[in-house]
Amino acid sequence: MENGNFNLNEYKKWDDIILSYRGAINQELIILFLKLAETKIYPAYKSPKFRRKIFSVLIETLQNIKKYAMPDETGFNNAYFLVKRVDGGLQISTGNLVDTESQKKLELVLDVVEKSNILKLKELAKTKLFEDRKDDTDSVGIGLFELAIKSEKKMIYKFHKINDTTSFFSIEVNLIHN
Repeated sequence: MENGNFNLNEYKKWDDIILSYRGAINQELIILFLKLAETKIYPAYKSPKFRRKIFSVLIETLQNIKKYAMPDETGFNNAYFLVKRVDGGLQISTGNLVDTESQKKLELVLDVVEKSNILKLKELAKTKLFEDRKDDTDSVGIGLFELAIKSEKKMIYKFHKINDTTSFFSIEVNLIHN
């Protein structure tokens, strides 16, 4: 029997994937993902603190997609969402299309994240949380500050230029179980 291109190591990598999704993300799906996390992710971790950290990062990454993702040619905000086991914890990854304006906003906040330590990020998040806002765009940054705080700045992000008006934004957040 011929095995063709089958690679057992590639197949075994799927064992580390706990939850994955690719498609349009809306509020109902976010709630469903959080319910799935209760049964598929939380039982593996006894620490309530680590469970809260997971919950917080799940919400922030999914809300980030909902807030910034632009529709693709199908008219939906197609994105991906992935939770997988990594050495010592979990990695939560997302990716979605963003327009130039959203990319600029994200880059400004991510620049602050890169230049700030955890204490400064906590201070910025608290200030941003309690300041008066004119609209939804005034809250830009709180979620990314929270991701950086919860992951102890163990996150990687990239913008992949698609064309002059669109980029693909991906972010990987690593949570280490202490």
